[in-house]
Amino acid sequence: MNVLTNVKKTQRGVFIGNSLDFSNTILRFAAAEFDCIDFIRIAAFDDLFGDMPESDAQCRMIIISESLAEELQNNITVLQEKFTQAQFVLAYRNPEIARDFILQGQHGTALAKISFLPMTLEIDRWMAILRLLVCGEKYVPYELFDSPASAGPDAAPEARRNTVPPASKLAKLTERELQVLSSVSEGKQNKIIAAELALSEHTVKLHIHNMIAKLGVNNRTEAAICYLADQSGADGPPR
Repeated sequence: MNVLTNVKKTQRGVFIGNSLDFSNTILRFAAAEFDCIDFIRIAAFDDLFGDMPESDAQCRMIIISESLAEELQNNITVLQEKFTQAQFVLAYRNPEIARDFILQGQHGTALAKISFLPMTLEIDRWMAILRLLVCGEKYVPYELFDSPASAGPDAAPEARRNTVPPASKLAKLTERELQVLSSVSEGKQNKIIAAELALSEHTVKLHIHNMIAKLGVNNRTEAAICYLADQSGADGPPR
């Protein structure tokens, strides 16, 4: 049941679903990208409680297939109480299932803390979102707010805060700002971006400040979400 375990890894990431939901290729990509996280795949929530009694605090991320969406809704409070350090993520192919979670979260339920991982992206864009999630950022794709029911004037503040401007606003950015934003969307720190682009950290901070202002967002995470929304021209799901 445990796939790609590594005893040297200190934290754990869990995919809950079958091999059609999360293929071995996905696990290999994730394991290669994050060398401190042991990614495993389990079939059901019962396995999560049965196989990990000793490592609750070490569980960094729990990614649940949309096929288990109803079970997630029923168990989210218990899961959050048990895995207090974990980021909970719904992996979806059907946006309507994800939108239902957003609507449920508007009523002040534990579902409001859930992030979303689209499974219809090409692997590099999918991995960029996974990087944000590993860094502890909440991610809600812009496409989930296309529905008036989920982003209308009566939507809860939590939902409104996670909306981002249309991706066309990226046209306001300079080429250098787009380069910086691309790196930000990969979860890179300012010093890494500066080294890769041969800039000072101060210049990188100025570029980030300017692009946040141009995009009309609140922080670098929302700017990254805007960029990823622009890049998510679904060329196919990771296999």
